[in-house]
Amino acid sequence: MYYHNGSVLLSNVQIYNVYIGQFAEATTNLMQYFASNLGSSNWIKILTSYYEYSNGKSSFIQANSITYKDTWYLNYNINQELTDSVVANLLTNALINNGITACDNCIFMIMFNGKYKYSGWNDGGSDDSSAFCGYHSTMGYLAPGSTQYVQIKFGVVGDATSAVPANVNCIPYGGVPTANGDFAGDNLVSTYAHEVAEIITDYDGTAWYRNDQYNLEIADPCIFDFGTPDNSNIQVGTKNFLVQALWQNNHGCVWEYIGHSNSRQIFPSHSPVAQPTASPALSGLGGFDLTYHGPGGVMANGRGDGVVLYNVFLGDLSPSTTSLMTFFSQQIGSSSWYDVLSSYYLLDDTYGILYVANTASFGGNYNDLTSSRGLQLNQSYIENLLLNIVNANPNTTTLDVYTIMFRGDFNVSINGQLWLKDWCSYHGSFIAQPGDQVIKYALVGDPSTAPGQTGSVCEPVSGRPTANGDLGADSMAVGYAQQLAQTVTDYHHFAWFSESNGLEAGSACYGQFGPNFVPSTNNSNIQLAGKPFLVPSIWQHGFGCTLTKI
Repeated sequence: MYYHNGSVLLSNVQIYNVYIGQFAEATTNLMQYFASNLGSSNWIKILTSYYEYSNGKSSFIQANSITYKDTWYLNYNINQELTDSVVANLLTNALINNGITACDNCIFMIMFNGKYKYSGWNDGGSDDSSAFCGYHSTMGYLAPGSTQYVQIKFGVVGDATSAVPANVNCIPYGGVPTANGDFAGDNLVSTYAHEVAEIITDYDGTAWYRNDQYNLEIADPCIFDFGTPDNSNIQVGTKNFLVQALWQNNHGCVWEYIGHSNSRQIFPSHSPVAQPTASPALSGLGGFDLTYHGPGGVMANGRGDGVVLYNVFLGDLSPSTTSLMTFFSQQIGSSSWYDVLSSYYLLDDTYGILYVANTASFGGNYNDLTSSRGLQLNQSYIENLLLNIVNANPNTTTLDVYTIMFRGDFNVSINGQLWLKDWCSYHGSFIAQPGDQVIKYALVGDPSTAPGQTGSVCEPVSGRPTANGDLGADSMAVGYAQQLAQTVTDYHHFAWFSESNGLEAGSACYGQFGPNFVPSTNNSNIQLAGKPFLVPSIWQHGFGCTLTKI
């Protein structure tokens, strides 16, 4: 999911249950119980990983402040057809009758008897693009005596069990006994919860959604994903319910918030991918470009300071490898290659447009030679390692990048994908607690020390010798450079990327090393203080893949 500058419902959310047509008292009681206790559930806590950015600050959703407010019953002839405008008019009349003039944090959850005819409801089947089980929207509301319209947020859910015939496409249970013995209520909960979560995080379609042709919101990728054959999967209050999963960035579809004891991962992760064998191809725009989505996400500040590079070496990498990567880190920030990144910018509320500085400095090395071979590395281990390093660094700044380079005989898994098997390099970020400091990092492995991996795709030069005769360092320099470019321009994965395919500054030039590069005859494409290195082309927006700023 990506944040698109819109507003979310941060706190003090009040839920109104609104019924059109007849419902059994047991059903309305169950729905009131669910709404009354939803804010304390581990399921709704997933929303606390989402936030709103305003006035230079990110404010996170407070799920525990969601409360039930009231229940309304609306009369409408069961033989009359419901339409979007009819529903809006019924809600408007209910607001007037109940003396509501404005309520910015209110959610009106409208549930209708399934016997009503409603275009798209129980009449289109799964292949009809207009078919729905529920939806959410907003409307303008002008209270009596007022001269200013206010925005009302509402969801609409049909009772699939009372439809004739039953709306089987919207009944997750089928025919099995339900969690609370109320077939209507237990089924309503599934879609009801789906819409509540999406209203809170994206009520008017401008905040949190995925950049694809469908603009999926946080519940859509997990539709009817219950994760169990049983009749319940979460507890709300003291009762069990069956709800669809929600998307938590970096974790996928989950039924409870996933966090860490001393850090909080909030940023969506792109899947790490393998580096292919070097190719001399040069790309133009190719039908897409990178655009800025903001807010923030770019390593620039109002003083024009440059990025500071730190290396973290895990395991007993060879002295020649660590020495060469230290040299590379010391020199890459003053290269013409790095200058390409100075074409990228962020939009700041105070300073306006802030460009990336055209230079980066080297901050130093950290060595962990005690890490045992065969060590299992995952995000939790990596975050704890970096937290210890950052907390011990008196010179830490918001422009620090930590590149972790590890031996090839480590087992490294990110989001269920394995190094060497599924990817070669990766970049990520997380927020350290306390202090809300964003830690930016990259992972690069040494394929030359990986057992049985001679000729790995993570060794981008097809033939030896490599540029400096060190297969480990010369291979890692490629991944280091690619992830550095992407960290600087898109560290939380929703700043600079292609709207059409999600590619970033490095991945947009995947496997490309410039027009003059010939893999079998020269294994480098830039010079850094007299030493040759092979680095990938990076994307300059408006121009395509390049090794120098255009």
